Amino acid sequence: MVDRVLLSYSGGLETALGVHWLKYSKNAKVTTFLADLGQGSDLESLSENSLYSSGGAQSAHIADLKEVLLTDYAFSALRADAAYQTFDLLSAALSRPLIVSELVDLAREQGIRYIAHCSTPSGNDARRFENTVKGLAPDLIVINPLDNWRYKTREELLDEAQKFGIQYQKRRDDLLSIDSNVWGRVVEFRTVVDPSQEPSEDLFILTVSPEKAPNKAETIEIEFHGGIPVGIDGKRMSALELVTTLNSAGGRHAVGRYDVVEDRINGTKTRKLFEMPGAVILYKARRALEEITVSRSARQFKGICSAKYAELVHSGLWFNELREALDELFKRITEFVTGVVVVKLYKGQAIVTGKKSQLSLYNPRTFRSGVDPFFLADTDAHDYLASLHSHDAEDQRDGD
Repeated sequence: MVDRVLLSYSGGLETALGVHWLKYSKNAKVTTFLADLGQGSDLESLSENSLYSSGGAQSAHIADLKEVLLTDYAFSALRADAAYQTFDLLSAALSRPLIVSELVDLAREQGIRYIAHCSTPSGNDARRFENTVKGLAPDLIVINPLDNWRYKTREELLDEAQKFGIQYQKRRDDLLSIDSNVWGRVVEFRTVVDPSQEPSEDLFILTVSPEKAPNKAETIEIEFHGGIPVGIDGKRMSALELVTTLNSAGGRHAVGRYDVVEDRINGTKTRKLFEMPGAVILYKARRALEEITVSRSARQFKGICSAKYAELVHSGLWFNELREALDELFKRITEFVTGVVVVKLYKGQAIVTGKKSQLSLYNPRTFRSGVDPFFLADTDAHDYLASLHSHDAEDQRDGD
């Protein structure tokens, strides 16, 4: 018997049945927690469903975490240039440690010892969930109903939900999962789909096809400070406003959609569709600004560390001490990544057409000064540029 359980709740079929299973198979008093990450559904209604379906949960909690997801997680990964196997900008993986940290806080607050999730046992999320709980609160006990319940097929799940009148958010039966938040959207297939076949257009929501994108390009200016985006077209914005604006603009121009076969944490392969218009634009813009503001040696070393950072996040090791140490490294390396990048959006492409920074290492004076510009990559080039500006000021005074 389990007394009280806090369930990570999405409103989908598995978590809706998870409430039912925990209540009647484990005789548990269930509390649900739903994170608003910008998935676009009527989350209040979904949360209420957990209370009323088949007797339901004892209480339900919902929290708006969109801004936190961006400022504390997604922008850290952006600064690190973290991308798992090139195309995965980790929208799903970044949300899991945030959800679990909220669950742990709520469990502590209410004196609950058991935390539950309904992730597919062989999938990435089950490993991420359990790794994160171990990293944050190893004393809490994790339950996954899917490890124990008698249902073997999706048809059995659907029959059980119908039998007990359980309300849930429906999705296509041929899809294993759809994970959507303000940083991106990931669609994973339930059945084996031939990767040589083009996915149907109705699977994409955030982006139009390149064929339907406007014939006229759209240009935007993105401002960064210390490797973090802070504004668009001269206007300072919150993280949520900024990413929402770029998602809209990028989506109009078919930017940020990918069809990828990716390796799961357990080594098996899965086909995924990604839609990440805002994230793709920001990654390209930040990389361009880094080209002129970060030295050669720092960029080379950062590339090695970025891959490890992405691997840690993808594996659910956000609260690992190495990931935290790498974050401090990236803060230092990107200290001077401050300036403005001009990006042109056109027919599925985000093309950097200009970049400028007061801290740029790309300065014509370095070539006129007789100093080898390649030498600057392995010295404190920002100090050197500061000395050039100092000499210019002295020359100006001598001229006066």
